[in-house]
Amino acid sequence: MKLASWRPTAPYSVILMALLHTGQRLGQIKAFRPEWIEGDVIRFPASIMKGKREHVIPATETTKAVLSRLTPYQNWSDMHRIMLKETGLPHFTRHDLRRSYSTGMAQLGIAPHIIERLLDHQTGTISGVAAVYQRYSFMPQMREAVALWQAHLENLANPS
Repeated sequence: MKLASWRPTAPYSVILMALLHTGQRLGQIKAFRPEWIEGDVIRFPASIMKGKREHVIPATETTKAVLSRLTPYQNWSDMHRIMLKETGLPHFTRHDLRRSYSTGMAQLGIAPHIIERLLDHQTGTISGVAAVYQRYSFMPQMREAVALWQAHLENLANPS
C-alpha cells in the first residue's frame, strides 16, 4: 500500500490530525484535556510543557473539532509500526509532523518569530535581551497564521 492511499483509523488518525493541525509536541497531545480549550484559544498548562511555562495558541473551529475527538490511547508505538509497514515509509516519526507544520508555515510566508511562538520555542529569533523585554503575545499574528495553515490543510485535503 502506498502512502497516498493509506487511511489511518481512529484513534490513531485523530492523533496524527491533532499533531498536524496544532504543531504541538506528542506529549502535549497525549495529555490534552478538553477544558484546555477556552473560546478560541488552547491553553496548555505549564506542567505538561517542555519549557515548564503555560503555552497559549489560537484554535480554529476545525482544530477544536479534531481535538474534541481525542481519546485516551495506549498503543501509539504499535499503530505507528503498522502505519510504517502499510505505507512503505522507510522512516517517519510523529515529530516529523511538527517539522512539516513549521516548514509549511514558512512556505506560506509566516514570519519565523510567529512560527516559533506557535511551537513554543524558548530560543530563536527573539532571544537574549530582546526576549526579556519583548512581552507582546503576537496573538493576532498567530491567529492569522493558524487560519492560513488551516486553509492550506483544507486545500491539500480537497484540491480544486
